[in-house]
Amino acid sequence: MDFIARKAASTRARQALLSISVTIGVTMMAGSVQAQTPTATTSVDLKGYRFRFESQPAEVLARPPELAPRSTVTIIRLRADGDEPVYLQTLPLEPGCGKLPAVSVLADRYVMLCGHFGGRHYTHQVFRIGALGPEATTLDAFDDPARLTVGADGAVIARISRRDVVPGRVGSAYVPIDYLLQADESSFGFVPLASAKDDPRQTRAPR
Repeated sequence: MDFIARKAASTRARQALLSISVTIGVTMMAGSVQAQTPTATTSVDLKGYRFRFESQPAEVLARPPELAPRSTVTIIRLRADGDEPVYLQTLPLEPGCGKLPAVSVLADRYVMLCGHFGGRHYTHQVFRIGALGPEATTLDAFDDPARLTVGADGAVIARISRRDVVPGRVGSAYVPIDYLLQADESSFGFVPLASAKDDPRQTRAPR
């Protein structure tokens, strides 16, 4: 009887230890998954590609911005036999630009990312799918997101406000500048169209 009792006690002890180890393992796994979960993720699909613009994990965002990137851009080719990552980039920008989403489809042919650095330095990155895959161009919008318009012909114009010295005004002012997204077989980028620097009526004082 003593042997049977000791064996039963030993079995119960092993079961208790196993239960504790399983609980600890599950807790550690859950903690690991939680730590790797991005704080914000946005994605869109265009022409067989998925564009993702996501914040870095919380423990990375806790570091000073100058020591760690704030976000990651990933482009994945969607394939029936398995998705294929084709582009990866880390940025110092935080996804999103107020009313503008972090990722959006523009004119049914481009994907636009929008991010900021500490509430300023708004930046637009536009992608298109070229013959050899994704191509990108970037526009610095400074202290406010760009105002975007799309014409009936699909032309994209971005208006930004940049600080400059204006004739007839004391100090600097915000000057609106229009940029055309030039996209053809040989080029892809923003080209300045006009500036209101010589027309003080269209400028505004800095915040």
